Amino acid sequence: MHVPGRVLAVAALAVAGACGGGRDTVDGPDWLAGPAQPLTLETTQDDDHAVTRVITSRGGTLIATGGDGTRYRLRIPEGAVLSPVSITMTPVASVSGLPVSGGNAAAVQLEPSGLQLYRAAELTIMPRVDVPAAEQVAFAWYGTGQDAHQYPLRLDPDRIQ
Repeated sequence: MHVPGRVLAVAALAVAGACGGGRDTVDGPDWLAGPAQPLTLETTQDDDHAVTRVITSRGGTLIATGGDGTRYRLRIPEGAVLSPVSITMTPVASVSGLPVSGGNAAAVQLEPSGLQLYRAAELTIMPRVDVPAAEQVAFAWYGTGQDAHQYPLRLDPDRIQ
């Protein structure tokens, strides 16, 4: 999943994979056909598997593995921040309130909330089980689950970006 530059105000990114039936229409799932209706989700963080790293103007990478074996890599490129900043990536143990059912969810909570980047960061999710591209649906949210909305994916059969 690609986080656009200057918008790491998104405090968390989630990918719900294999979530019941894949795409319902040519244009996407039925629940996307209507007007935007942001959701409020309930999330439980896996604090035991959180990682924190100070990122400088030279960039850096955070890698975490959730309790379920899903691996997460957040790559922050050179020039994304102007001064050192401590970034924490915490795997999310559970997500409820998504408009999809079944399957698995893989997500991380990113802090500090409201951080803006000058260059795009990249979050890669490597689930412990393969998820067909047609069944991958991504969501982003603010805070601990507020204003959840669909988020674009870079489709790749080996990982979720």
